[in-house]
Amino acid sequence: MLRSRFDTISTRTGKPSRVVFWMDQKGEFMDSIDQMDLDDVEILKWNGHNSFLIKYEVEFKSMESRFLIYVPGIMPSDEENILADMLYYSKPFFSADKMSCFAMELGIHEKNVDVLRSHESFFNSKDRRNRLLTKGMDPQDPRSIIASMIAVTLGSNSMDITDILTSVMRSFSESPGEERADEIDLQLEKYGLSEEFWMIMGKEFGYKGDSLTGLICSLLITAGTQSTVVSESPKLSKYVLSNGIHASSVVSRIINDPDMTEGMGDIIDWMTSRMDLRSTLSAFTNLELSDVKVFPCADEVIVGNMIGQLCSTHAPLDDSSISVINKRIAINHDESVKMQYEVASSASDLLSLCNHFKSEDVSGMAPSEILDRYVREWSVIDTDYRHFIASSDTITSMDLSEMIKLVEDTYTNVFLGPVIKGLCSKISSYSDLPGPAQTGFCNRYIDTGRNTVVIISDAFRYECAVELYERFGKTSRIRDRKLEHMVSTVPSITKFGMAALLPNDGLEITHDGKYAVLIDGMSTESGFRETVLKSRYPDSIAFTYSDFKRPGTRDRCKGKHLIYIYHDVVDAIGDDAKTEDKVFKACKDAMDEISEMVRVVTNWNYTRFIITADHGFLYRRGDVAEFDKIDPMGGSQLGRRYSLNEQSYGLDRTIEFSLDYLDDRNEGMYVSTPDSIGIFRKQGGGMNFVHGGISPQEIVVPVLTLNTVKGSVSEKYVGLKSSGKQTIKQRKPSILLLQENVVSDEYREAEYEVWLEDVSGNPLSVKNIIRADRANPNDLMHRVAFDVELTCKQVILNIRNKTNTDEDVKKIEYKVNVLVNDFI
Repeated sequence: MLRSRFDTISTRTGKPSRVVFWMDQKGEFMDSIDQMDLDDVEILKWNGHNSFLIKYEVEFKSMESRFLIYVPGIMPSDEENILADMLYYSKPFFSADKMSCFAMELGIHEKNVDVLRSHESFFNSKDRRNRLLTKGMDPQDPRSIIASMIAVTLGSNSMDITDILTSVMRSFSESPGEERADEIDLQLEKYGLSEEFWMIMGKEFGYKGDSLTGLICSLLITAGTQSTVVSESPKLSKYVLSNGIHASSVVSRIINDPDMTEGMGDIIDWMTSRMDLRSTLSAFTNLELSDVKVFPCADEVIVGNMIGQLCSTHAPLDDSSISVINKRIAINHDESVKMQYEVASSASDLLSLCNHFKSEDVSGMAPSEILDRYVREWSVIDTDYRHFIASSDTITSMDLSEMIKLVEDTYTNVFLGPVIKGLCSKISSYSDLPGPAQTGFCNRYIDTGRNTVVIISDAFRYECAVELYERFGKTSRIRDRKLEHMVSTVPSITKFGMAALLPNDGLEITHDGKYAVLIDGMSTESGFRETVLKSRYPDSIAFTYSDFKRPGTRDRCKGKHLIYIYHDVVDAIGDDAKTEDKVFKACKDAMDEISEMVRVVTNWNYTRFIITADHGFLYRRGDVAEFDKIDPMGGSQLGRRYSLNEQSYGLDRTIEFSLDYLDDRNEGMYVSTPDSIGIFRKQGGGMNFVHGGISPQEIVVPVLTLNTVKGSVSEKYVGLKSSGKQTIKQRKPSILLLQENVVSDEYREAEYEVWLEDVSGNPLSVKNIIRADRANPNDLMHRVAFDVELTCKQVILNIRNKTNTDEDVKKIEYKVNVLVNDFI
């Protein structure tokens, strides 16, 4: 800018200026003038006593040179100033102060220089000036300059209000409280920006205070309670901002920022404690709380109410409560919150099923009917119990002891005890157990004409296979699937069950007290199973899940027509007394790992899979009562649920039968199992996870057959579209959407994000989640309500498939035709 002054044409000579005076009355550039580089221009500094010297240098000694004469102060009057003539012929002289220079440097219009002068301390830093240029500032707009200065001060990425508040929240979250808020306020005050910041907050959101903690509370309460009766609470209403829609949108964007998840959680926890929010929300019904957002304590209150209801009534939740659960799960993406609702819903489902089970006369049923009903209906009670225990284990913020006791007592006394007792009372020998025997697995399922992969997951019980079956139904990679069952060996333990799944004409038990299982004289222990397999199927291979994960396993399988993969997650966790309480989590891990094996091995050009198990298990979280412990007699090999003997003892409270059902050579060998939920008394821990007996949970073994699809698969989802006319007639719109297809083998369920924008693409609402999972063709409508007051004539409805992000966003235009009295 100084250099350009030398290109100005002199009015005296008609040539470019040779001399430029820089009038710096405040002497602001005294310390930096010597560092300036103006190429061929020589800098002369006036000090009040060297006027003659300067005149001599310019007009006599160096008449062809160009000079910048820096004047740090006020020159004498013309009568006393021997440089006066030079001042006049060198006009226009340069008279910028530091702020004017900075304004020119930043491209800020001269009309806005006063903004810089009002915040001089901010612009004295070159680093801050440089960062100002990165915030998207409009140099013609003083409001934009101020917003950009605030962005620099607070460390924001841009002058956008969401980015500024994100920076505020990030800083505040480091140590939420008044002290940290004061530190942030001081940053703004240091550069004279505090007043402007609060003016912006007032204009953007209608906030009328000047307290940072007050602003944060107002933003969160507004976003969390907008369009709910909770916002009318005397304790909260004073915090509700007038521009609630904008506040909600900004808060939503900050909370959904992955980098802010932990920080916002800390802030919300601080605020919940500071305002005793749980107590305030406890005054409202679950239905009134069902639309509250932002605050996890709302979910704790809702779930707490539900658990209180379940514990006091011992009855399942009504349809209204189930509707609230579904809505809250859709609103929340936090897995821990979903676990809270899983506790309530699984407990309710278990109570409902057990209440129905009470009317069943199990004692009058034949074993075939009991096992049939278990497979078709009752195993879901085990699933509900598993889900309840697994989800309750993740919750530390609530006291679930009363709920756990209710579920435990109901599960054990209403279902588990009676169903086991009913079955065992009809059994005196293995032949009394109905259904296909596990020992015939290979003869029934191994097709030598087709490549087959058998995945044997230790202790993967039937109800887990039902859940896995349903999971496979949600992917197009499975061409077809079928779930059947077998009856395991008795005792239902690993070495017997694993042997039964190998090709055999009978299982011989050794008489050496070890009760080892042989097939044609060959050991069936883990290291010898491949040998037994190859004896009938030469082109076969057997390995463990650990081997499967190692490099080179695919090459080992080339040319093999039969693959056995041994998978041990559930039994390994359950059989260890230190980890048995994690067995239900292990069930989920097993499903995940089996799914992954199917996916990977399909890419090895195998498309037929059989998933089965050696046995199931019983698990109860509660302590085993003394009267459920049975004293054994003799017994060369004793487990919690079985005793192997070489003579008959006829022990009370047990079922005993000969092992000759496995092979005639086993005559004189016996197995005893409890005829109830009881266990044998023995030293050591591990009394909760048990197997070896004749409960349906132990002996009903799944056989899940899959045929998969090779190569890339295009998943087909149910779809979601607008229903009816594209017209909105309410300021706060509620729109009906149609699920285009029912959930089936062809169409998969999906989650959709739905939100409104104006015609320019600016968001008008937060994103709502719709779970399109309806399988009933008469129930395909989904209604979504938006927390937004429309004032425009046209809006765009956006529908995005969250499950398949490759799908394009659907954009549907709606006309807004709001009745006049709806605006009043």
